[in-house]
Amino acid sequence: MYIAHYKSVSSPEEFFSTVRETLDFPTQVEYNKKRYLLNATHQAYTNSQIKRIVSFAQENKIEYDVKV
Repeated sequence: MYIAHYKSVSSPEEFFSTVRETLDFPTQVEYNKKRYLLNATHQAYTNSQIKRIVSFAQENKIEYDVKV
């Protein structure tokens, strides 16, 4: 399973995508009228790894589970 991390090109905002089975994430997306670039793709082998990514996002006030 994979989770993509996107960063805004015009502000410090960022988000994590929903979990996908494949690596077919777009390199650029528009979300909330802002343009984001794919920063990294994280591979999660287990549910505990996904939970750690979500926990990191929550602790740092980063949106997560965003459908792209």
